[in-house]
Amino acid sequence: MLTFKVDVRPAAPGDAEALLARGLRPSDEREAWKVAGIPPGPALRLTLAGSDMAASIFVDGVIVAMLGVCSSGVLTGTAAPWLLAHADFECRETAVCMGRISRRFINQWLTVFDRLENYADPEHEKSLGYLQWLGFNFDWDSPVRGPLGHNIIRFWR
Repeated sequence: MLTFKVDVRPAAPGDAEALLARGLRPSDEREAWKVAGIPPGPALRLTLAGSDMAASIFVDGVIVAMLGVCSSGVLTGTAAPWLLAHADFECRETAVCMGRISRRFINQWLTVFDRLENYADPEHEKSLGYLQWLGFNFDWDSPVRGPLGHNIIRFWR
């Protein structure tokens, strides 16, 4: 039986660079362009800088993902959840653990914010399936255009 040591901790200086050096999932790279209109590296750094809370996930001491939430404003009660990951995040052997971690974060964020809402690439099928499993809804009837003209889809919970 394979065993893995999974650690989750608050995002620390250097984590974003370590994740970027390992490489993001190609679907995350495409989504950064479509949703933010900027390359993945700057998108991750800006998102991280604007986050109310951010964490890093490590498997056997190696970073596999970063996630967090950015408040849309004190009075709105809404925040934007985000996650960027290396392909190892989707490893079958750690899938149950990653799902539990994600659910805990979502549930915690919902104790602070009334609504979680963000935009995703409708072609990022694994991400959309994961978001659906986490209980998010999608606004399929009203796609919007990203800054570079790509269709993007709003999701919320």
